[in-house]
Amino acid sequence: MAPACPEPYSKGVIPLSMIEMARSTKDNKFQVLTSHRIFVFRAENEAQRNEWCSTLQKKVTEQRLGGSQPRPANTAHCQKSGTLELKGQKSKVFAALTLPEMWLYKSEQFFKMGIGICLIEMRDSTIREAKNRSFELITPSKIFSFVAESEREKREWMQALQEAMAEMLYDYEVAEKIWSNKANKYCADCWAPSPDWASINLCVVICKQCAGQHRSLGSNISKVQSLKLDTSVWSNEIVQLFIVLGNDRANRFWAARLPVAEGLRPDASAEQRRDFISRKYREGRYRLPHPHHATQEDVLQALCAAVAGPALLKTILQFFSSSEGGLATDPAACELAPGADLWWGPESKRPRNHSGIPHSRDLGPEGVYNEITQPVTHSGYLYRATGPPRHPSAKKSKEDFQRTWCSLERALLFFETEKCTEPLGHVESGDLISLGVSRAQALASPGHTERFRFTLELFLTGEKVQQLGTDGPETLQSWASAIGKWFTPVSCHCLLGYEFQRVGQLRYKCMLNPERWQQAFFILQKAHLFICPAEDGGAEDSINLRRLQELSLVPPMETPEKKELLILVEMGR
Repeated sequence: MAPACPEPYSKGVIPLSMIEMARSTKDNKFQVLTSHRIFVFRAENEAQRNEWCSTLQKKVTEQRLGGSQPRPANTAHCQKSGTLELKGQKSKVFAALTLPEMWLYKSEQFFKMGIGICLIEMRDSTIREAKNRSFELITPSKIFSFVAESEREKREWMQALQEAMAEMLYDYEVAEKIWSNKANKYCADCWAPSPDWASINLCVVICKQCAGQHRSLGSNISKVQSLKLDTSVWSNEIVQLFIVLGNDRANRFWAARLPVAEGLRPDASAEQRRDFISRKYREGRYRLPHPHHATQEDVLQALCAAVAGPALLKTILQFFSSSEGGLATDPAACELAPGADLWWGPESKRPRNHSGIPHSRDLGPEGVYNEITQPVTHSGYLYRATGPPRHPSAKKSKEDFQRTWCSLERALLFFETEKCTEPLGHVESGDLISLGVSRAQALASPGHTERFRFTLELFLTGEKVQQLGTDGPETLQSWASAIGKWFTPVSCHCLLGYEFQRVGQLRYKCMLNPERWQQAFFILQKAHLFICPAEDGGAEDSINLRRLQELSLVPPMETPEKKELLILVEMGR
C-alpha cells in the first residue's frame, strides 16, 4: 500500500489506518472504502480479487481489535506539517512529518482525507541546508529538494527533521520493553497509540502531545522523560515498574472518578489537554482517596520521594496497593464513574466485584509483583541429564536424559512424575552460580548423535553442572526466565523476560574504582553484557560487545588473587 516514491509521484497512497472496509464487486473489481471516498480496483482474476479483499479486511480488523479507529489525519499528531515546494517539479505539496516517515500530499485537504501521493522513509536519512529558503532531505535511494515559504519555516523544518533523525538513531529497547504491557501501548491521558514518553513519578506512559502539557505542570508534579532519548534515566528497576504497573492500573488510581464526558481524545486540542491534565494530576480531581496521604500535595510529594529513594519498585507498588485496599474495605469512599474504563484502554475491562475493584485473580500486574516479592513458581516436564555431572562441553545425547517432573518453588525440585511426593534431587538458589541457555542449530547431516537443541545448563557450587533439555524454544524461554528470576535480584528481572544467553554472579573491578572488587549479576543478551549490582551503592551498567577493543584471559598464576581473570576493554572507556 505504500511503495517507495517513484518519479515524479505515484498516483496515490492509502494508509491502512484510513480504510474502513474492503469489499468485492462484479467483473473482478473490489472497493476500498475510506470516510471520504470509495476507490475501485480491478484484479486480473476472481481469486486475486478475493485475496486482496480478505487481506485488506483482515488488516482492518486487526487494527480495530488493537483499539485503532479510522479517522481523519490531525496535525496535532505530527512533529511538523505545512506547505512546501518540491524543487524541480515547481509544484507545492503538503508535507507531514510523523515518525518513522514523512508523507507528501497534494494539498491539506488530501491530508485530512488521508490520501497521500508519496511517503519518505526517515530511517538512515540526513538533512542538508541549501541556498535561500531551500533544504535537502537525503535518503538512501533519493534526494528530495524542498523550498520553504519563509526563512523561519525553513529553520523550523530543518530543526524538526534533525530531531526526528536523532530519535530514529536510538535503539527502541526501553520503549519495546515498556510496551510489552499492552496497557502501555496507549496514552494514559488521551488514549493515542504508541506513546513514547512517560511521567516517572506519576507512573503513566503518555504521548508526545500530553508530555508537553505534563512538562508545563512543573517537575514537582510530573517528571517527564522520553522512552527513546533519556536513556540514563531508565534503570532496570524503573522499566520493571512500568511493566508491572501499566497504564490500566495507574489509571485505576488517577482516573477512578473520571466521568466519560470529561475524558480526553487523541485529537484533543492543546488547550483541552492542558485543562484535563491539570485537573487530573495538579488537582487530583479524579483519583482514589489514599489512606496515608490526605491531600493532593501529600500524594505528589510521596511519589516524588519514592522514585528518588531506595526500593523504588516495592515502595510505589505498595502506594497503589494501599489506595486499592482502602477502597475495598470502604466502597462508599469513592463511587467509580460508569464506563470510566473507556479511557484506560481495552485491557482494563475486567470483571468486577461489588466494590468496583477487579477480582484478585484478574490483577495481571499484581500477579507479576507477587512473583517478584515471593518465590517464583513454575512446573512442568523437562529432560534431566543422568549420570555424574560433568562440563557441558562434553555434549550428551538424548539417551543420557530422563523425562522428569520439575517444580520451581523455594528450591528447584526433581520428581519422577508429577504425582510423586518424594523428590529425586533438588537445587537451592544459593547453590546456583550461573545459568546458560543454549539454542543450538539443527544438524541435517546423517550420522550425528541426536541431541537436545534447546537446553539449560545450571552451573552450581562445587564445579557441578546440571543439564536440562526442553521440547522447544517456548518451553526453554519460560523456564530460563523463571529460573533466572528465581536466583537474581529484582534489578535483573526486566531483562530476563527476553531471550538471553547467560546470567550469573561475578566479582569484578571497573576503572571508576579499580582497587575494589564488587559483586554483581551479569546478563549476556546478544551483543550486550548488562551489569546489575548485587550490593547497595553499585551502579547499573552495560557493555556493548561490538565496541570491544580487547578481550583477553589472564591465567591464575599471573594474577595476585591466583584466579583466572577475563579482561574486557570497551572503546571510549
